[in-house]
Amino acid sequence: MVALAANRLAEALKQPGCILCNHYNIAVIKYLDHFIYMSVNEPKRREEFVESLGFCPRHIHLMAKIETENYGEALGTTILYEHLSREIIKQIKDWKPTTRQSAALRNWLDTISNCLGLKRKVTRNTSETCRVCEIGEDAVYYAIPTFLNEYTRNPEEWQTGYKASDGLCLFHLRMIMDDFAVDYPEAARLLHEDALSRLEYRIPIMKSYITKHSYDKTDPLTQEERQTWKQTLTFFTGFSPETFIPFGDRKD
Repeated sequence: MVALAANRLAEALKQPGCILCNHYNIAVIKYLDHFIYMSVNEPKRREEFVESLGFCPRHIHLMAKIETENYGEALGTTILYEHLSREIIKQIKDWKPTTRQSAALRNWLDTISNCLGLKRKVTRNTSETCRVCEIGEDAVYYAIPTFLNEYTRNPEEWQTGYKASDGLCLFHLRMIMDDFAVDYPEAARLLHEDALSRLEYRIPIMKSYITKHSYDKTDPLTQEERQTWKQTLTFFTGFSPETFIPFGDRKD
């Protein structure tokens, strides 16, 4: 173990930037590459992945990038997030405005908050908090009531526009469901139903994407199959699907 760490630090020392930041990046890349190659279909690892509700947005993005660059496709990433989508659907269906979210989902949201520099409640001038992060989180938190009001008062513009958009990410959907649903029940209900509808629509398409990668299948991927795994990762990360578009697609 010491020799391995020394070798990786020596590798990190040759890269521009901080040696320990480089060591962190090398360790993360090696772990994700190994996870994709060895752990996606290993039951215990899959169970741990689903129980933890997956990775943070930055590492979801990195995993898809590593897989498509190294193997030409996002098959393992799609397998993982098709499975996780089914689990998230169960949690969203069980959601009630007066119930506390599960410990697993709370931990996942805390992880996302830390990765993105977000807080679920507005914070002010603490020594641990970046002021720029505070400005961004305050802007989001104060904008949510306006968004929910407009969503129900002007449905032709806002609901139509929302359906044509990429929708909310899981983090902000849960923020609305947990912190604003009591005051804006109709908007929260509609957004809740929309999220379920999108996930349920995508699951069979992702299953088809996965099936077509079987060695005995020759059917070409459709454009919708190529795009749906990216839209699903958008729900889990908040990143635009365009972020994933440079990632490899199989040439049929």
